[in-house]
Amino acid sequence: MPPFEPENALEQVLVAAAADASAWETFYRLVLDSPLYVIDEGPDPVDSGAGVLSQGSMLQIRHVLLEGILHVPAFSSMRRLEAMLVEPRRYASLVGRDLFHVVRGSHVILNFGAAYGKQFVPAEIDAMLGGAVELPEPESSPLTPRRRRRFGFF
Repeated sequence: MPPFEPENALEQVLVAAAADASAWETFYRLVLDSPLYVIDEGPDPVDSGAGVLSQGSMLQIRHVLLEGILHVPAFSSMRRLEAMLVEPRRYASLVGRDLFHVVRGSHVILNFGAAYGKQFVPAEIDAMLGGAVELPEPESSPLTPRRRRRFGFF
């Protein structure tokens, strides 16, 4: 696994939170306000230009099966997303708050396959969107080594 060098404020705080629980509050605030990247498996857009989805466009976000539960893999930077891809894929970037609204009720895994990541369960996402976030339990904090896997189906 390549070394994890933080590329933005969200990644810096994620690394800090792995060692210091007091950083989680800042992490939760940042994850809601930071751009997150997801794999889009929907039909090719009519307008092939980069930029904003046109009104009425459908976004079909990739899901992965992890420990028997479907998760939405989201990434804190393009580098994290590209590290998981076997071949080029279309992606979308949404501010964390918007992404969590779109996938509300789903499990989300941030930086799937990277040295630092975070699993979010539906109740935690609801709490984040409601403004009342509890600190994560140790088992839902940064991914444990047994959960860090690279799957070739991206």
